[in-house]
Amino acid sequence: MKRTLFGLMNPYPQKKILTFNKNLSDFEFNVGYGELDHLNPKETE
Repeated sequence: MKRTLFGLMNPYPQKKILTFNKNLSDFEFNVGYGELDHLNPKETE
């Protein structure tokens, strides 16, 4: 599953709530950066 947490041109929120109500056992997830093409090299440092 892939979800966008903070979309382009949206203000950065104070917190993000994710619910996983269909999972009945332990699981893990990874968060990473993606789609940074709109930023210049200085902004990605």
